[in-house]
Amino acid sequence: MNNSITTEQKIIEAGKIVFLEKGFESTRMQDIADEANISRTSLNYYYRSKDKLFDIVLEQLVCIFASRLLKVLDNNKTLETKIDYFIDEYTELIIEYPRYPHFLINEITRRPQQFIEIIKNIISKFDFFEKLQNEILFNLDKEKREPINLPQLFMSALSVIIIPSLAWPVYSDLTNETAEFDMFLRNHKKNVKNIIKSQIIN
Repeated sequence: MNNSITTEQKIIEAGKIVFLEKGFESTRMQDIADEANISRTSLNYYYRSKDKLFDIVLEQLVCIFASRLLKVLDNNKTLETKIDYFIDEYTELIIEYPRYPHFLINEITRRPQQFIEIIKNIISKFDFFEKLQNEILFNLDKEKREPINLPQLFMSALSVIIIPSLAWPVYSDLTNETAEFDMFLRNHKKNVKNIIKSQIIN
């Protein structure tokens, strides 16, 4: 039994690596078997369908991000401090999973409505956006600040968080930039925090 669990987890971990690198369309089941260092027959014993394995991998990846980011909200710090912690945690997650933004964009493009439904179902388990929104509104009220445009805040935050990760490989190649991706992200954190806070602090 333990061996079965170990083998299946090896498959899922291999799926994370290959799907993140290649996306759904370009990934072959043989690629995952090779990454897991098992035979194709063994892989088929657990997962005959690439779609089923992909959905499990996607759920685990989203849950990793949602659970770790939500921990930031579970303290009594000020809203500004929580924003700092949130961006710090997100940055470290992207350093750990550098292909994550590319993966999301590719899959949203491939099957937008289906992908959004999958994400909504997973995130609803954590009440992620509801908790984040309530946290912002609670802190604004507690600190006697003016209401803000939450959709605009979320869109601005996504732009400054996700786009640089997508654009960095192109920029670094075009300019012969020698800085490492993780160094760039850690340096970029200050800009992200300032932009988001500028929309909250009146």
